[in-house]
Amino acid sequence: MEELRGYFAAHSQGLGHATRAVALARGLLERRSDVYLLFLAGSPALDLLVASGFDALTMPPAPDWPAKEASSGPRGGGIGITAVTFELPGGSSEGRPTGATIAF
Repeated sequence: MEELRGYFAAHSQGLGHATRAVALARGLLERRSDVYLLFLAGSPALDLLVASGFDALTMPPAPDWPAKEASSGPRGGGIGITAVTFELPGGSSEGRPTGATIAF
């Protein structure tokens, strides 16, 4: 079986999204030992991901946009998103990689 490769882009303001991404990644690795995961995150999330044993690339810091009246989230500061994308083995009939993305 070919190695399944995926990457996580973790929201980096605080550690909530990174903590959940680490838990999800560990769960995936328990179920599929042939999965390679790469994270994309900024500080402070990057430090948590590397300390948890994952490969990670640095992402520029998220802008500190002002909250709007209709914004959502527990503190009214908007929505942070963490996404994971997988490249599926085999690719398309045209030889291009195929994949799936999940945002949470």
